Amino acid sequence: MLKVVILLILFLGAGELYAARSSSRNLKPLSQSDVEEQQADSQDFEIVDGGHIQQSFERITFLGPKNGWGFVAEECPRYSIQGKNIGSCSAGTLFKYNDILPSSKHDMLLSVIRKKGGWTEPCLLPCDCIAAYDGDPEKVNIEIVANLRKYFLLSGKVENRKEEILKKEYKKNPFYGLYQQAVIDYKASIDVADKMHQEANKLTGLRKTKADEELRKFKYTQAQLQVKMNDVAQQYRGWKSNNPVDLLKIRDPELEELSSKRESVKNKVVDLIPNERFSLYDENKK
Repeated sequence: MLKVVILLILFLGAGELYAARSSSRNLKPLSQSDVEEQQADSQDFEIVDGGHIQQSFERITFLGPKNGWGFVAEECPRYSIQGKNIGSCSAGTLFKYNDILPSSKHDMLLSVIRKKGGWTEPCLLPCDCIAAYDGDPEKVNIEIVANLRKYFLLSGKVENRKEEILKKEYKKNPFYGLYQQAVIDYKASIDVADKMHQEANKLTGLRKTKADEELRKFKYTQAQLQVKMNDVAQQYRGWKSNNPVDLLKIRDPELEELSSKRESVKNKVVDLIPNERFSLYDENKK
């Protein structure tokens, strides 16, 4: 019997703590024995030469067994064993994993990815963007594996299309362009200030004094850019809040076709995919 791995996650972001809940990447359990609410006791972990360091943070914990397989449920970064970003993985990517390593924000699965030439060198995948199963994919019915892959591939395409629609809708916000430019200007000022700081540190005497003064003046300009960005951001978010986008009211043929195809595949492996990932389009058609 194909056993589904359960994930449990804790969120901390933007100064607001969200209650513990199951991840949208969780799969329907065949057994609840693996589920146990778990916190990091205010500890944060980063992978450092096979060890870890502790800091204060709420983190995402993977509660499944230390080996198994699965699919990338949504596009996500992949990392080297040393923790360096080495590219991205698209939804529907098949992987096997044989260990769980703690990192600064969430557990990472020590994995190999299936490509045309075979399995890749080991890498790390974030536990919050995958759908994992117990066992070995090569010992599972090939049709089940194929249908799960189709489902997650289509899910990735559905989510990408939703993002395209939302981006198009958000551009209707009268503050969209101003907000984008304000962010660009402020980020550019950070780079300029950093370069000025590095250059000033190379100088001595009167030249350094003059450079430090120029940096102080620029930081005043930078502060004004930040205030402008925050003001425009507030206007942008206010308009966005008052004009929410409802995908159900947007008839997009491409999104509807992708959702329909995913629905057909879902029916073949319905017990092995998370109900949370069913799109609003799917629910609307039932």
